[in-house]
Amino acid sequence: MRLEVQSTVYKKYFNRILNVGIIIACVLLALALIQRYHFASRRSNRTVSLSGVDFSQSRKTLLLFFQRDCDICTGSLPFYRSLLKEFPVSTSVQFVFITPEAPDIAERFLKEEGISSVTILEGRQGMLGVTSAPTLILADSDAAVRGYALFSSDRLGCA
Repeated sequence: MRLEVQSTVYKKYFNRILNVGIIIACVLLALALIQRYHFASRRSNRTVSLSGVDFSQSRKTLLLFFQRDCDICTGSLPFYRSLLKEFPVSTSVQFVFITPEAPDIAERFLKEEGISSVTILEGRQGMLGVTSAPTLILADSDAAVRGYALFSSDRLGCA
């Protein structure tokens, strides 16, 4: 009888240790996957080059790929307006809107939305590897990519 009780106690103890080990392994695996696919994908040694953009004129350049007919893009305009208020036209951050439309059409649309004093470039799908909108790329004064955020067409973005 005493042997059975000890056996049961050891089984419970072993099961607890095993369960804790499995939980720790799962947490470590999840952290590794998050780091690999989320954080690492936002780090890059890549540089960008765009005709009409002088990256050296400001400490940071925010490239904003958008389309007028994209609900997510137009829904993001209040966020862009708040960024422009926080970082008014200066040498610290320059804002470049890239759209498939002619710059004068985009400029008129953005002014109606309360966004002005930004550079507007006409861009095509695939430019700088961007395949959907909205996509934001942050580059430093050496045109090195320091971060980006994107919506892919399979995750609500507009292709």
